[in-house]
Amino acid sequence: MGKPWEIIVGDVRRVLREMEAESFDATFSDLPYGIGMSGTGAVKWDYDLPSVNVFVELLRVLRPGAYAMFFGGTRTFHRMVCNVEDAGFLPCDLAVWMYGSGFPKSHDISKAIDKKAGAKRRVVGYKDSGLDKGSGLSAVNFAGSKGRAANGLVPVTESMTSDVRRWSGYGTALKPAVEPISLCCKPYKGTIADCALEHGVGGLAIDASRIGSDEPFITPAGNDETTPNSLAPTNVTGYTGKTVHGRWPANVVLQHAPGCVQRGTRSVKGSVPTGPPWTGPSTSHARGKMNGGFIESRGTGMETVEAWECVDDCPISLLDAQSGNRPGMSGGGKHRPDYAGGMFGGIDSVGTARGDQGGASRFFYSSKVSREERDRGLEDFETVAKGVGALRDGPRQGTAKNGHATLKPIDLCRYFARMLLPPPRKDGKPRRLILPYSGAGSEMIGALQAGWDEVVGIELVPKHAEWARARIAKGQIIRNAKR
Repeated sequence: MGKPWEIIVGDVRRVLREMEAESFDATFSDLPYGIGMSGTGAVKWDYDLPSVNVFVELLRVLRPGAYAMFFGGTRTFHRMVCNVEDAGFLPCDLAVWMYGSGFPKSHDISKAIDKKAGAKRRVVGYKDSGLDKGSGLSAVNFAGSKGRAANGLVPVTESMTSDVRRWSGYGTALKPAVEPISLCCKPYKGTIADCALEHGVGGLAIDASRIGSDEPFITPAGNDETTPNSLAPTNVTGYTGKTVHGRWPANVVLQHAPGCVQRGTRSVKGSVPTGPPWTGPSTSHARGKMNGGFIESRGTGMETVEAWECVDDCPISLLDAQSGNRPGMSGGGKHRPDYAGGMFGGIDSVGTARGDQGGASRFFYSSKVSREERDRGLEDFETVAKGVGALRDGPRQGTAKNGHATLKPIDLCRYFARMLLPPPRKDGKPRRLILPYSGAGSEMIGALQAGWDEVVGIELVPKHAEWARARIAKGQIIRNAKR
Protein backbone atom coordinates (compact mmCIF):
# COMPACT_ATOMS: atom_id res chain seq x y z
CA MET A 1 0.00 0.00 0.00
CA GLY A 2 2.93 2.35 0.60
CA LYS A 3 1.43 3.61 3.89
CA PRO A 4 -0.03 1.92 6.96
CA TRP A 5 -3.65 2.67 6.07
CA GLU A 6 -5.99 3.03 3.12
CA ILE A 7 -9.71 3.75 2.70
CA ILE A 8 -11.43 2.46 -0.42
CA VAL A 9 -14.79 4.06 -1.27
CA GLY A 10 -17.25 1.62 -2.79
CA ASP A 11 -19.61 -1.28 -2.24
CA VAL A 12 -18.01 -3.69 0.23
CA ARG A 13 -18.81 -6.87 -1.70
CA ARG A 14 -17.49 -5.51 -5.00
CA VAL A 15 -14.30 -4.18 -3.41
CA LEU A 16 -13.64 -7.47 -1.61
CA ARG A 17 -13.99 -9.39 -4.88
CA GLU A 18 -10.93 -7.58 -6.24
CA MET A 19 -8.75 -8.46 -3.26
CA GLU A 20 -6.27 -11.31 -3.03
CA ALA A 21 -7.41 -14.46 -1.21
CA GLU A 22 -5.97 -15.18 2.24
CA SER A 23 -4.25 -11.78 2.43
CA PHE A 24 -5.56 -10.46 5.78
CA ASP A 25 -4.89 -11.57 9.36
CA ALA A 26 -8.19 -10.46 10.96
CA THR A 27 -11.32 -8.39 10.40
CA PHE A 28 -13.09 -5.97 12.72
CA SER A 29 -16.25 -4.09 11.80
CA ASP A 30 -19.17 -2.04 13.07
CA LEU A 31 -21.64 -3.43 10.56
CA PRO A 32 -24.89 -1.83 9.38
CA TYR A 33 -27.59 -2.98 11.79
CA GLY A 34 -30.41 -3.03 9.24
CA ILE A 35 -32.76 -0.82 11.27
CA GLY A 36 -32.96 2.12 8.85
CA MET A 37 -31.63 4.67 11.31
CA SER A 38 -29.14 6.44 9.05
CA GLY A 39 -28.69 7.54 5.50
CA THR A 40 -26.91 10.31 3.61
CA GLY A 41 -28.90 11.60 0.66
CA ALA A 42 -29.57 8.74 -1.72
CA VAL A 43 -27.18 6.43 0.17
CA LYS A 44 -29.17 4.33 2.65
CA TRP A 45 -26.30 2.52 4.32
CA ASP A 46 -28.17 1.19 7.35
CA TYR A 47 -31.32 -0.10 5.67
CA ASP A 48 -30.22 -3.73 5.45
CA LEU A 49 -27.82 -6.21 7.02
CA PRO A 50 -24.77 -7.40 5.07
CA SER A 51 -25.78 -10.41 3.01
CA VAL A 52 -24.31 -13.90 3.19
CA ASN A 53 -22.43 -13.12 -0.03
CA VAL A 54 -20.62 -10.20 1.67
CA PHE A 55 -19.41 -12.48 4.44
CA VAL A 56 -18.40 -15.15 1.89
CA GLU A 57 -16.07 -12.63 0.23
CA LEU A 58 -14.79 -11.46 3.59
CA LEU A 59 -14.05 -15.05 4.58
CA ARG A 60 -12.16 -15.58 1.33
CA VAL A 61 -9.65 -12.78 1.96
CA LEU A 62 -8.84 -13.95 5.51
CA ARG A 63 -6.08 -16.42 6.31
CA PRO A 64 -7.16 -19.80 7.74
CA GLY A 65 -7.75 -19.45 11.48
CA ALA A 66 -8.06 -15.63 11.36
CA TYR A 67 -10.40 -14.05 13.91
CA ALA A 68 -13.30 -11.68 13.22
CA MET A 69 -15.27 -9.29 15.43
CA PHE A 70 -18.62 -7.88 14.27
CA PHE A 71 -20.73 -5.34 16.18
CA GLY A 72 -24.48 -5.82 15.86
CA GLY A 73 -27.79 -4.33 16.96
CA THR A 74 -29.98 -6.00 19.58
CA ARG A 75 -33.01 -6.32 17.26
CA THR A 76 -31.19 -7.75 14.26
CA PHE A 77 -28.14 -9.47 15.76
CA HIS A 78 -29.64 -12.93 15.32
CA ARG A 79 -30.07 -12.40 11.60
CA MET A 80 -26.53 -11.06 11.25
CA VAL A 81 -25.07 -14.09 13.04
CA CYS A 82 -27.06 -16.42 10.77
CA ASN A 83 -25.51 -14.74 7.72
CA VAL A 84 -22.03 -14.93 9.27
CA GLU A 85 -22.37 -18.66 10.00
CA ASP A 86 -24.00 -19.44 6.65
CA ALA A 87 -20.98 -17.86 4.96
CA GLY A 88 -18.69 -20.36 6.69
CA PHE A 89 -17.39 -18.57 9.80
CA LEU A 90 -17.09 -20.57 13.03
CA PRO A 91 -18.77 -18.96 16.07
CA CYS A 92 -16.35 -18.59 18.99
CA ASP A 93 -18.03 -16.36 21.56
CA LEU A 94 -20.44 -13.49 22.18
CA ALA A 95 -19.08 -10.29 23.72
CA VAL A 96 -21.22 -7.47 25.11
CA TRP A 97 -20.46 -3.74 25.18
CA MET A 98 -22.44 -1.89 27.87
CA TYR A 99 -22.78 1.88 27.88
CA GLY A 100 -25.00 4.53 29.46
CA SER A 101 -25.46 6.96 26.59
CA GLY A 102 -28.28 5.24 24.71
CA PHE A 103 -31.36 7.29 23.86
CA PRO A 104 -34.75 5.55 24.30
CA LYS A 105 -36.84 5.73 21.14
CA SER A 106 -40.14 4.88 22.75
CA HIS A 107 -43.64 5.82 21.56
CA ASP A 108 -45.87 7.32 24.29
CA ILE A 109 -49.14 5.40 23.94
CA SER A 110 -51.34 7.99 25.69
CA LYS A 111 -50.02 10.70 23.36
CA ALA A 112 -50.61 8.46 20.38
CA ILE A 113 -54.26 7.95 21.39
CA ASP A 114 -54.81 11.69 21.88
CA LYS A 115 -53.15 12.43 18.54
CA LYS A 116 -55.38 9.91 16.79
CA ALA A 117 -58.45 11.58 18.32
CA GLY A 118 -57.17 15.10 17.64
CA ALA A 119 -57.38 15.88 21.35
CA LYS A 120 -55.41 18.67 22.99
CA ARG A 121 -53.29 17.76 26.04
CA ARG A 122 -52.97 19.76 29.25
CA VAL A 123 -49.51 21.10 30.30
CA VAL A 124 -48.86 20.18 33.94
CA GLY A 125 -45.18 21.16 34.25
CA TYR A 126 -41.79 21.45 32.61
CA LYS A 127 -38.61 19.38 32.72
CA ASP A 128 -35.11 19.07 31.29
CA SER A 129 -34.61 16.30 28.77
CA GLY A 130 -31.69 13.90 28.53
CA LEU A 131 -30.12 16.38 26.11
CA ASP A 132 -29.84 18.96 28.90
CA LYS A 133 -27.91 16.79 31.31
CA GLY A 134 -24.29 15.97 31.95
CA SER A 135 -20.92 17.64 31.54
CA GLY A 136 -21.97 21.15 30.69
CA LEU A 137 -24.78 20.28 28.29
CA SER A 138 -27.24 22.23 30.44
CA ALA A 139 -25.68 25.37 28.98
CA VAL A 140 -27.20 24.53 25.57
CA ASN A 141 -30.08 26.88 24.80
CA PHE A 142 -33.05 24.95 23.39
CA ALA A 143 -35.44 27.93 23.47
CA GLY A 144 -37.44 28.03 20.27
CA SER A 145 -36.66 24.42 19.34
CA LYS A 146 -39.47 22.16 18.21
CA GLY A 147 -41.32 20.63 21.15
CA ARG A 148 -39.77 23.07 23.65
CA ALA A 149 -41.38 25.78 25.73
CA ALA A 150 -40.26 29.42 25.53
CA ASN A 151 -37.82 28.77 28.39
CA GLY A 152 -36.21 25.91 26.46
CA LEU A 153 -37.62 23.18 28.72
CA VAL A 154 -39.79 20.23 27.69
CA PRO A 155 -43.50 20.56 28.55
CA VAL A 156 -44.93 17.72 30.65
CA THR A 157 -48.46 16.98 29.48
CA GLU A 158 -51.34 14.72 30.38
CA SER A 159 -54.53 13.75 28.68
CA MET A 160 -57.75 15.49 29.65
CA THR A 161 -59.78 12.26 29.37
CA SER A 162 -59.70 9.56 32.04
CA ASP A 163 -59.88 6.77 29.47
CA VAL A 164 -56.62 7.87 27.85
CA ARG A 165 -54.95 8.55 31.21
CA ARG A 166 -55.10 4.81 31.85
CA TRP A 167 -52.28 4.54 29.30
CA SER A 168 -50.16 7.28 30.87
CA GLY A 169 -46.65 5.99 31.49
CA TYR A 170 -46.83 3.26 28.86
CA GLY A 171 -44.30 3.14 26.02
CA THR A 172 -43.01 0.79 23.35
CA ALA A 173 -39.25 0.45 23.88
CA LEU A 174 -36.45 0.14 26.41
CA LYS A 175 -33.42 2.39 26.62
CA PRO A 176 -30.56 0.89 24.57
CA ALA A 177 -27.53 0.27 26.78
CA VAL A 178 -25.85 -2.75 25.22
CA GLU A 179 -24.49 -3.88 21.86
CA PRO A 180 -23.63 -7.51 21.15
CA ILE A 181 -20.40 -8.42 19.38
CA SER A 182 -19.89 -11.66 17.47
CA LEU A 183 -16.45 -13.22 17.88
CA CYS A 184 -15.83 -15.83 15.20
CA CYS A 185 -13.03 -17.18 13.02
CA LYS A 186 -12.28 -18.69 9.65
CA PRO A 187 -12.04 -22.50 9.85
CA TYR A 188 -8.57 -23.86 10.48
CA LYS A 189 -6.51 -25.79 7.97
CA GLY A 190 -5.24 -28.59 10.16
CA THR A 191 -4.86 -27.73 13.83
CA ILE A 192 -4.60 -24.42 15.67
CA ALA A 193 -0.87 -24.99 15.94
CA ASP A 194 -0.66 -25.57 12.16
CA CYS A 195 -2.40 -22.25 11.47
CA ALA A 196 -0.21 -20.39 13.93
CA LEU A 197 2.98 -21.75 12.40
CA GLU A 198 2.01 -21.64 8.73
CA HIS A 199 -0.32 -18.63 8.50
CA GLY A 200 0.70 -16.56 11.53
CA VAL A 201 -2.85 -16.35 12.94
CA GLY A 202 -5.20 -18.37 15.13
CA GLY A 203 -5.10 -16.79 18.57
CA LEU A 204 -6.23 -13.82 20.63
CA ALA A 205 -3.68 -11.59 22.39
CA ILE A 206 -4.81 -12.50 25.91
CA ASP A 207 -1.87 -11.05 27.84
CA ALA A 208 -2.05 -7.76 25.91
CA SER A 209 -5.76 -7.54 26.76
CA ARG A 210 -5.64 -8.40 30.44
CA ILE A 211 -7.66 -6.20 32.77
CA GLY A 212 -5.88 -4.36 35.54
CA SER A 213 -2.40 -4.09 34.05
CA ASP A 214 -0.70 -4.35 30.71
CA GLU A 215 2.41 -5.91 32.16
CA PRO A 216 3.24 -8.27 35.02
CA PHE A 217 4.61 -7.00 38.28
CA ILE A 218 6.59 -8.76 40.97
CA THR A 219 5.14 -8.96 44.46
CA PRO A 220 7.54 -10.03 47.22
CA ALA A 221 6.09 -12.58 49.63
CA GLY A 222 7.08 -14.10 52.96
CA ASN A 223 6.05 -13.98 56.58
CA ASP A 224 8.55 -12.07 58.68
CA GLU A 225 6.29 -8.96 58.91
CA THR A 226 9.29 -6.61 59.10
CA THR A 227 10.13 -6.18 55.41
CA PRO A 228 8.13 -5.80 52.20
CA ASN A 229 7.61 -9.56 52.47
CA SER A 230 4.94 -8.77 55.04
CA LEU A 231 2.56 -8.43 52.11
CA ALA A 232 1.99 -12.18 52.38
CA PRO A 233 -0.21 -13.71 55.08
CA THR A 234 1.67 -15.15 58.05
CA ASN A 235 0.84 -18.76 57.15
CA VAL A 236 2.52 -18.51 53.73
CA THR A 237 6.16 -19.39 53.18
CA GLY A 238 8.32 -20.04 50.18
CA TYR A 239 6.93 -17.47 47.76
CA THR A 240 9.90 -15.21 47.22
CA GLY A 241 8.73 -13.58 44.00
CA LYS A 242 5.26 -13.94 42.57
CA THR A 243 4.48 -12.69 39.07
CA VAL A 244 0.89 -11.43 38.91
CA HIS A 245 -0.81 -10.53 35.65
CA GLY A 246 -3.95 -8.54 35.03
CA ARG A 247 -7.23 -10.41 34.99
CA TRP A 248 -8.21 -12.56 32.02
CA PRO A 249 -10.21 -10.46 29.50
CA ALA A 250 -13.94 -11.04 29.85
CA ASN A 251 -16.66 -11.06 27.21
CA VAL A 252 -18.26 -8.02 28.87
CA VAL A 253 -16.90 -4.51 28.28
CA LEU A 254 -18.16 -1.46 30.19
CA GLN A 255 -18.08 2.21 29.28
CA HIS A 256 -18.38 5.40 31.25
CA ALA A 257 -21.36 7.55 30.33
CA PRO A 258 -20.53 10.76 28.41
CA GLY A 259 -21.35 12.91 31.42
CA CYS A 260 -18.80 11.17 33.69
CA VAL A 261 -15.80 13.33 34.54
CA GLN A 262 -12.47 12.39 36.07
CA ARG A 263 -11.88 14.64 39.08
CA GLY A 264 -8.21 14.00 39.73
CA THR A 265 -7.11 11.19 42.03
CA ARG A 266 -7.79 9.87 45.50
CA SER A 267 -5.94 7.77 48.08
CA VAL A 268 -7.30 4.37 49.07
CA LYS A 269 -6.10 1.51 51.20
CA GLY A 270 -4.16 -0.82 48.93
CA SER A 271 -2.32 -4.11 48.88
CA VAL A 272 1.16 -2.58 48.65
CA PRO A 273 3.40 -3.23 51.66
CA THR A 274 4.20 -0.67 54.26
CA GLY A 275 7.77 0.18 55.06
CA PRO A 276 10.42 0.93 52.39
CA PRO A 277 9.29 2.12 48.94
CA TRP A 278 8.07 -0.69 46.74
CA THR A 279 6.18 -0.61 43.47
CA GLY A 280 2.90 -2.44 43.46
CA PRO A 281 -0.38 -2.57 41.55
CA SER A 282 -3.34 -0.34 42.02
CA THR A 283 -5.98 -2.37 43.83
CA SER A 284 -9.10 -0.24 43.63
CA HIS A 285 -10.60 0.00 40.19
CA ALA A 286 -9.01 2.81 38.22
CA ARG A 287 -11.97 3.33 35.96
CA GLY A 288 -11.30 3.71 32.28
CA LYS A 289 -7.71 2.48 32.49
CA MET A 290 -6.44 -0.86 31.25
CA ASN A 291 -3.28 -0.66 33.35
CA GLY A 292 -4.72 -0.22 36.79
CA GLY A 293 -2.48 2.63 37.91
CA PHE A 294 0.93 1.72 39.33
CA ILE A 295 1.95 3.71 42.40
CA GLU A 296 4.72 3.91 44.96
CA SER A 297 3.88 3.54 48.64
CA ARG A 298 6.23 4.92 51.28
CA GLY A 299 5.11 3.52 54.60
CA THR A 300 1.48 4.52 54.23
CA GLY A 301 -0.18 1.36 52.95
CA MET A 302 -2.18 3.66 50.66
CA GLU A 303 -2.29 4.04 46.91
CA THR A 304 -3.51 6.60 44.41
CA VAL A 305 -6.27 5.83 41.91
CA GLU A 306 -8.41 7.90 39.58
CA ALA A 307 -11.40 9.65 41.13
CA TRP A 308 -14.51 9.82 38.93
CA GLU A 309 -17.70 11.80 39.23
CA CYS A 310 -20.23 9.62 37.44
CA VAL A 311 -23.72 10.45 36.24
CA ASP A 312 -26.67 8.47 37.56
CA ASP A 313 -26.90 6.08 34.61
CA CYS A 314 -23.19 5.23 34.29
CA PRO A 315 -22.94 1.41 34.04
CA ILE A 316 -19.63 1.36 35.93
CA SER A 317 -20.96 3.40 38.85
CA LEU A 318 -24.18 1.36 39.00
CA LEU A 319 -22.33 -1.95 39.03
CA ASP A 320 -19.96 -0.83 41.78
CA ALA A 321 -22.87 0.49 43.85
CA GLN A 322 -24.67 -2.85 43.57
CA SER A 323 -21.63 -5.00 44.32
CA GLY A 324 -20.13 -2.87 47.08
CA ASN A 325 -16.52 -3.39 48.10
CA ARG A 326 -15.37 -6.88 47.11
CA PRO A 327 -11.93 -7.73 48.53
CA GLY A 328 -9.89 -10.12 46.43
CA MET A 329 -7.82 -13.04 47.67
CA SER A 330 -4.77 -11.78 49.50
CA GLY A 331 -1.15 -12.66 49.76
CA GLY A 332 0.40 -15.72 48.20
CA GLY A 333 -2.91 -17.24 47.20
CA LYS A 334 -2.72 -20.29 49.51
CA HIS A 335 -5.82 -21.39 51.39
CA ARG A 336 -5.52 -22.50 55.00
CA PRO A 337 -5.15 -26.28 55.36
CA ASP A 338 -8.69 -26.81 56.67
CA TYR A 339 -10.38 -24.75 53.91
CA ALA A 340 -13.12 -26.88 52.34
CA GLY A 341 -13.45 -24.73 49.24
CA GLY A 342 -16.12 -22.55 47.71
CA MET A 343 -18.06 -23.17 44.53
CA PHE A 344 -14.84 -24.02 42.69
CA GLY A 345 -13.30 -26.08 45.50
CA GLY A 346 -10.16 -25.37 47.49
CA ILE A 347 -8.17 -23.81 44.67
CA ASP A 348 -4.73 -22.36 45.29
CA SER A 349 -4.12 -19.34 43.08
CA VAL A 350 -0.53 -18.39 43.66
CA GLY A 351 -0.27 -16.76 40.24
CA THR A 352 -3.52 -14.79 40.31
CA ALA A 353 -4.22 -13.63 43.89
CA ARG A 354 -4.04 -9.86 44.19
CA GLY A 355 -5.16 -8.88 47.67
CA ASP A 356 -7.09 -6.02 46.11
CA GLN A 357 -10.46 -4.49 46.80
CA GLY A 358 -13.06 -2.35 45.09
CA GLY A 359 -16.23 -2.64 43.05
CA ALA A 360 -17.08 -5.44 40.63
CA SER A 361 -16.35 -3.20 37.62
CA ARG A 362 -12.63 -3.86 38.12
CA PHE A 363 -13.19 -7.37 36.72
CA PHE A 364 -14.07 -5.91 33.30
CA TYR A 365 -12.35 -3.64 30.83
CA SER A 366 -13.80 -0.13 31.10
CA SER A 367 -13.44 2.30 28.24
CA LYS A 368 -13.63 6.08 28.25
CA VAL A 369 -15.69 8.11 25.81
CA SER A 370 -14.59 11.51 24.58
CA ARG A 371 -16.74 14.09 22.83
CA GLU A 372 -13.61 15.92 21.74
CA GLU A 373 -12.34 12.97 19.68
CA ARG A 374 -15.43 13.03 17.44
CA ASP A 375 -14.50 16.31 15.71
CA ARG A 376 -10.72 16.10 16.08
CA GLY A 377 -9.18 16.83 12.68
CA LEU A 378 -12.43 18.17 11.21
CA GLU A 379 -11.96 21.86 12.02
CA ASP A 380 -12.33 22.84 8.36
CA PHE A 381 -15.52 20.80 7.83
CA GLU A 382 -19.02 22.20 8.00
CA THR A 383 -21.13 21.73 11.11
CA VAL A 384 -23.79 19.06 10.83
CA ALA A 385 -27.07 20.74 11.67
CA LYS A 386 -29.37 17.75 12.05
CA GLY A 387 -29.36 14.07 12.79
CA VAL A 388 -26.89 14.03 15.66
CA GLY A 389 -29.17 14.37 18.66
CA ALA A 390 -28.47 10.97 20.26
CA LEU A 391 -24.92 9.93 19.54
CA ARG A 392 -22.79 7.39 21.43
CA ASP A 393 -20.65 10.13 22.95
CA GLY A 394 -23.67 12.11 24.11
CA PRO A 395 -26.09 14.58 22.58
CA ARG A 396 -24.47 17.06 20.20
CA GLN A 397 -27.51 18.66 18.62
CA GLY A 398 -26.44 21.15 15.98
CA THR A 399 -22.78 21.24 17.01
CA ALA A 400 -20.97 18.21 15.56
CA LYS A 401 -18.87 18.33 12.42
CA ASN A 402 -18.69 14.54 12.39
CA GLY A 403 -22.29 13.46 11.99
CA HIS A 404 -21.81 9.70 12.04
CA ALA A 405 -24.58 8.43 14.31
CA THR A 406 -22.97 5.15 15.42
CA LEU A 407 -19.42 6.30 16.10
CA LYS A 408 -17.51 3.99 18.45
CA PRO A 409 -15.02 5.30 21.04
CA ILE A 410 -11.40 5.05 19.87
CA ASP A 411 -10.47 3.67 23.28
CA LEU A 412 -12.86 0.74 22.81
CA CYS A 413 -11.69 0.09 19.24
CA ARG A 414 -8.04 0.09 20.30
CA TYR A 415 -8.77 -2.53 22.98
CA PHE A 416 -10.47 -4.95 20.59
CA ALA A 417 -7.94 -4.33 17.80
CA ARG A 418 -5.11 -5.11 20.21
CA MET A 419 -6.86 -8.33 21.18
CA LEU A 420 -7.00 -9.39 17.50
CA LEU A 421 -3.38 -8.48 16.73
CA PRO A 422 -1.21 -11.56 16.04
CA PRO A 423 2.50 -11.67 16.90
CA PRO A 424 5.00 -10.37 14.30
CA ARG A 425 5.14 -12.65 11.29
CA LYS A 426 8.23 -14.80 10.92
CA ASP A 427 8.40 -13.92 7.19
CA GLY A 428 8.55 -10.22 8.07
CA LYS A 429 5.39 -9.36 6.13
CA PRO A 430 2.98 -6.79 7.60
CA ARG A 431 0.08 -7.85 9.77
CA ARG A 432 -2.99 -6.69 7.88
CA LEU A 433 -6.49 -5.87 9.18
CA ILE A 434 -9.51 -5.49 6.88
CA LEU A 435 -12.26 -3.11 8.06
CA PRO A 436 -15.43 -3.28 5.95
CA TYR A 437 -17.99 -0.52 6.62
CA SER A 438 -15.21 1.61 8.11
CA GLY A 439 -17.44 4.64 8.68
CA ALA A 440 -15.79 7.73 10.18
CA GLY A 441 -12.60 5.86 11.04
CA SER A 442 -12.67 5.15 14.79
CA GLU A 443 -11.93 1.46 14.25
CA MET A 444 -9.06 2.34 11.90
CA ILE A 445 -7.55 4.80 14.37
CA GLY A 446 -7.84 2.27 17.19
CA ALA A 447 -6.24 -0.45 15.06
CA LEU A 448 -3.28 1.74 14.10
CA GLN A 449 -2.77 2.73 17.72
CA ALA A 450 -2.93 -0.95 18.70
CA GLY A 451 0.03 -1.71 16.45
CA TRP A 452 -1.41 -3.15 13.24
CA ASP A 453 1.08 -2.74 10.37
CA GLU A 454 -1.53 -2.17 7.64
CA VAL A 455 -5.21 -1.30 7.98
CA VAL A 456 -7.57 -1.26 4.98
CA GLY A 457 -11.02 0.28 5.29
CA ILE A 458 -13.94 -0.02 2.88
CA GLU A 459 -16.71 2.60 3.09
CA LEU A 460 -19.76 3.18 0.89
CA VAL A 461 -20.49 6.80 1.88
CA PRO A 462 -17.91 9.30 0.51
CA LYS A 463 -18.56 11.83 3.28
CA HIS A 464 -17.82 9.23 5.96
CA ALA A 465 -14.55 8.39 4.21
CA GLU A 466 -13.64 12.10 4.11
CA TRP A 467 -14.21 12.38 7.86
CA ALA A 468 -12.11 9.27 8.47
CA ARG A 469 -9.18 10.44 6.34
CA ALA A 470 -9.14 13.84 8.03
CA ARG A 471 -9.27 12.33 11.52
CA ILE A 472 -6.38 9.98 10.76
CA ALA A 473 -4.33 12.65 8.98
CA LYS A 474 -4.63 14.95 11.99
CA GLY A 475 -1.64 13.15 13.43
CA GLN A 476 -3.37 11.45 16.31
CA ILE A 477 -2.13 7.99 15.33
CA ILE A 478 0.48 6.82 17.81
CA ARG A 479 1.87 3.35 17.38
CA ASN A 480 1.23 1.11 20.38
CA ALA A 481 -0.35 4.03 22.20
CA LYS A 482 0.08 3.85 25.97
CA ARG A 483 -3.04 4.24 28.06
